[in-house]
Amino acid sequence: MKPASPDLNSSPVRIVTSYAFYGALWIIFSDLLVMKLLPEPFHASVSIAKGSIFILFTSLLLYYLIGRQLTRMTQLATAQKRAIEAQEEASERMAVILDGIDALIYVADLKT
Repeated sequence: MKPASPDLNSSPVRIVTSYAFYGALWIIFSDLLVMKLLPEPFHASVSIAKGSIFILFTSLLLYYLIGRQLTRMTQLATAQKRAIEAQEEASERMAVILDGIDALIYVADLKT
């Protein structure tokens, strides 16, 4: 059996792909800008500062995206639980109705 390939439109794949793309752009172009605008002795300290800002920003972004996904999952689980409860209630009502019928009910399979 062949493993399923990831759906490129799925939320996790889209988030990771965007993160990798924009993260790489940030690193490349911000380093080039630092090297072009600042003298050599400042490169290391500015790189540390911009790396720290990048980590802070991406941490906040991940916190937001994970929180949003967890909210969606909770909403779906709640909706699924309600649907199951409604189905069980309908089945119980049907059983009460059928138990209350004194007549014989014959079920035929019309396909055979």
